[in-house]
Amino acid sequence: MIKLKAKNIENIAERAKERMLSNLKEGAKIGVLVGIDNLSGSYNYSLKLAHDLAREINRPGIECEIIPFPIIQDKFKTYTDESNFIEVFKEQTANMSELIISEKSFDGLVIVSRGISSIAGLIKGAVSVNVPTMVLSQGPSKEEKGAALNDLVTMVGKIAIGKNSVFDLNNAEETQIGYLGDGVYLNTQNLFNIILESIGLMVEGGSTAPAGSFKRAGIVSKTAEAIVSLTHSHTSIKKLLNKKTIQNAIITNYALGGSMIIGGILLELAKLADADINTEKAIGLIKNIPVLVQPNMPMSDFETKGGAYGLLKAMTKTKAVDEGVKFYNGQTLSETITNAKSAFETVKKESLIVLRGNIAERNGYLKTTSIPDGMTKFVGKARCFDSDHDAATAVLEKTLSKNTVIVLSRNGKKLGFGGQIISETACAISSMNLTNDIIVVTDGVMCDEHSVVVVGGVRPEDAGGIIYVRDGDEIELDFAKGRINADVASKEFNNREKKYVREYQVVPNHIKHYLNDINI
Repeated sequence: MIKLKAKNIENIAERAKERMLSNLKEGAKIGVLVGIDNLSGSYNYSLKLAHDLAREINRPGIECEIIPFPIIQDKFKTYTDESNFIEVFKEQTANMSELIISEKSFDGLVIVSRGISSIAGLIKGAVSVNVPTMVLSQGPSKEEKGAALNDLVTMVGKIAIGKNSVFDLNNAEETQIGYLGDGVYLNTQNLFNIILESIGLMVEGGSTAPAGSFKRAGIVSKTAEAIVSLTHSHTSIKKLLNKKTIQNAIITNYALGGSMIIGGILLELAKLADADINTEKAIGLIKNIPVLVQPNMPMSDFETKGGAYGLLKAMTKTKAVDEGVKFYNGQTLSETITNAKSAFETVKKESLIVLRGNIAERNGYLKTTSIPDGMTKFVGKARCFDSDHDAATAVLEKTLSKNTVIVLSRNGKKLGFGGQIISETACAISSMNLTNDIIVVTDGVMCDEHSVVVVGGVRPEDAGGIIYVRDGDEIELDFAKGRINADVASKEFNNREKKYVREYQVVPNHIKHYLNDINI
């Protein structure tokens, strides 16, 4: 047997790389799209990664161009509230990137960004044009804790100023963001990156290598090699992002605990990729899929247990994912994770509960990881709101009693470009240590960041039972039976329906201003 020294191995790899590059068509163009962000420091780091990547890609036969998208979230917020601006600029990013990719005639793309909506929008643009694409995220960042604290302080400040609030900020920091540790945990952004790595749109380790680390520099080099290889072989994004890989992504999402935000993005991508997957089919896919990670697990712990490839290996034991899908390296999933180590074990036997009843005539969704241990039912009196902020204010000012069901209606997609993410209310409940005493039912989107019982995505939205609930109605949730009902006679519900005046038949003014004034 011939033993090769490390130096020899490096030389062989370098020569193979040069041969591959020499085979690229003359004048191949690779675009590096730097995504929209709202944190200047974070955006600057994305630009640095983009320039590092361009240096790795640039060589004879390849032209690399960096396209920076501006920091524009503050401008969007001028016209729209938190519930809609994420969806708005994701769609605008998709439209803008599609135009740019088409105009520039790129042969390959790398998406560099921090924000989930920015990455999702750029991926949608890439799928529309269907060119080889890879994603390079910033990686887990300690800046996340600072952002979380800033959001919390801002929210509390709005409520406390001039109202002599008894809200204890020190207690809030301990209970609400204390679990963040060094700030690097399984938040929505990191979950999305793990899923992208698990379907081959991000290189191995791309979701876990910390921002600013030596490992992250290695990820940049791997990404450069990957996009050059994909461009050389003309492996378009739809060859990687197809029905089977999106099914795997949906399953992986719920093995991670289940993000409704990410779930919605994956269904949008399925439509663009001509994959016949809707909400009902997605629910069928995740039936009996166990949760394999603890909520809010530190990213360092996730990496120690095996990272994205280790998670996939644990999932293959139950035959949950299709092992034959192709990755960016040309290998199948099974071949790619052959040497992966995995220490993941079942945390919950199922990830999502679907609830139905006179409040949720079609569906309402609840993540099992948000249910406190031992809670199988919940009975409480309704308190009705149509504003996430107003509900959060009521929680923080202690105007709600124990065993309360906050009913947040008129927060679904019919009000604008995307359902309201119920973040302030969830944050307030968690901060006040009321997770056993107050739950939320909404036609908006459940927040991923807090272990609070939120029944989200109630359908039909802005119609049906949820908008006929009134303060004081008794509501019962039975998690084992999948039932959610208000103790209100059908006749009374019918009478309320006749009296109900639809207040939101027109597009809200802030959306009108957005449509008329924003031009990016």
